[in-house]
Amino acid sequence: MLGEFDSAESVKQIIFNGLHADGFAPQILSECSAFLDLCISKEIPENDPILDIVTSAFTGDIFGGAVSMPPSRWIDVSTHAEALARWENEDLIRILMDNGAGAYPYLPVAAWEMSTTTWPPTGVDAERWYFLADGQLVDKGSDTPDTGVAIHPNPEVSQTHWWTGGNIWSNPTVEWIPQAEGENARFQTAPLRNDMVMAGTGSVDLWLRSDSDNAELEVLLTEIRPDGEEVRVQAGQLEWAYRRLDNSSTELQPVQCGREELFTLLEPGVWSYGRIQIPAFAHTFREGSSIRMAVNTPGGDTARWEFELDGPGAEATHVIGTGGDHQSSIALPVISGMEAPMPLPACNSLRGQPCRTAPPIENVVVDADFCSLLTCPIPETLNDERPSEFVLPSDYDPAKEYPLVVVLHGFGANGPIQSLYMGVSPAVDDRDFILVHPNGTELPSGTKFWYSGASCCGFPVDDVSYITGLINDAKGAFNVNDYQVYLWGHSNGGFMSFTMACEASSSITAIASLAGSSFVDAGDCGPSDEPVGVLQIHGTDDGIISYDDSAFSPGAEAMFERTAGFLGCDLGSLTVGPTLDIVGNLDGEETTARACNDGCIGDTSAELWTIEDGPHIPSFNTNFAENVLDWLFSKSR
Repeated sequence: MLGEFDSAESVKQIIFNGLHADGFAPQILSECSAFLDLCISKEIPENDPILDIVTSAFTGDIFGGAVSMPPSRWIDVSTHAEALARWENEDLIRILMDNGAGAYPYLPVAAWEMSTTTWPPTGVDAERWYFLADGQLVDKGSDTPDTGVAIHPNPEVSQTHWWTGGNIWSNPTVEWIPQAEGENARFQTAPLRNDMVMAGTGSVDLWLRSDSDNAELEVLLTEIRPDGEEVRVQAGQLEWAYRRLDNSSTELQPVQCGREELFTLLEPGVWSYGRIQIPAFAHTFREGSSIRMAVNTPGGDTARWEFELDGPGAEATHVIGTGGDHQSSIALPVISGMEAPMPLPACNSLRGQPCRTAPPIENVVVDADFCSLLTCPIPETLNDERPSEFVLPSDYDPAKEYPLVVVLHGFGANGPIQSLYMGVSPAVDDRDFILVHPNGTELPSGTKFWYSGASCCGFPVDDVSYITGLINDAKGAFNVNDYQVYLWGHSNGGFMSFTMACEASSSITAIASLAGSSFVDAGDCGPSDEPVGVLQIHGTDDGIISYDDSAFSPGAEAMFERTAGFLGCDLGSLTVGPTLDIVGNLDGEETTARACNDGCIGDTSAELWTIEDGPHIPSFNTNFAENVLDWLFSKSR
């Protein structure tokens, strides 16, 4: 409500950390008395000795210690008009800082104060920190792939609070119990180099993925002191289905619409974005302290409030995004360049801000493949804009990691037909892998193609980004082994596989190209930062993509030597053999394998399988898929 009393003739507001009864503290009563004197009685405010005596007795009963009225600030004023003018010219808002750490320890007296004409105060900037899975809060976003921290709800804590006995206003018994490992996600900055004074609201901007259709979350802001103690600062809560924001929201103040008709459940297994408000607070994080943010079940972090939860139980799993395109963050209201004039208060001296030994950060970290942990629904297709079909093993187990094979069809074919032709889809169950077989873009004639950027084919389409995104989609939907991601392309799809090895090598482990090639100019594909293994398969009687060099593309042997050079392999270590029988209508072992394995970077190698008299579309037998899969699965990044 701060700053919203626009129609009032005169407004004064006082904010402070504290408890419910602290509004009756002398530092507040004196201002209420001044308001009544100035605006109702039309008198100069003065301290009534009788009121001072009553106040001391009253505060002794309520707070456990007598607190006197503060000295009058009107003794140098001679007329009511002068006093009223001074009062009206004072800032709209007084912020009493470190309430409880003043002249009367733990009693409601501020250690210092500041004032402002606006809320948030003038000079407040939104400073943002980003969540990392290992528990760091950093001021720059991460370039790492999607990662997350998993938490399980604990509905039992919703009925707990930190005040457990004694007089809450004077001598409370504090049992501020941290939530257990696996029930919270904690993130913390490095120790601060200077004091950081904050005043205003904050925003925790979360990416959330769950195996449930709703989540009830609390965000807890604390200070980790240099002595290892943790001080509560503020907490906010949100039922995730009410995450829809009102248009009045700002970077530092997300405002939920809160209307039943906007209640939006989660789609299990799918990322969703929401913002949780950290309600108004004013606090100084001292030099040497750290800022900590925790995400957990509402409960245990308030003095008396309890929460009635009707969302998922402890069997649910929520994942907080901490990397890639789903990195959560927090924005806090920092007053630039301001330092506190008073030292760090003693632990448990601040009113309403309990202190405890800081619990360790024990985040349960999960990789991009969250479905190894979540019970994710199986989608019908991957990618909404250009849907791709896929094939899972019939006994697919989301708790188990699988290799991923992406088949790229030839010009004019499609993904499922290409997989069937090469024997890939029939091998999914026996070889226990995940198959994705997308379709390229269609020409007006309906012919499908991949735009490899080399000599084949179609018109410019960013298929590198599409295929890279498809791989990431598969990792998000299924339990994919990050170190076993393979491309297998035919003809135009073989060209596209080579282009992926040039431009997106960090996404794949190895490629197999059947009757494909690459850029005529080797300089158009420089050595990759993360080289991948390459298997080139080509028939000597290919009348579409020539086995030998042509103006259109490098020949198979030229590509083999180029690839070996890119991978740093020793061409002098070339081995010939074995011979393979992979084509059904050619007699004997028609295919000769040549390989460079020595000196290659990492677990890569370059290999060429030459099909003697093989055409552009050979009639393969079942050995073909088995041999190619053996070669691919032998490669691991």
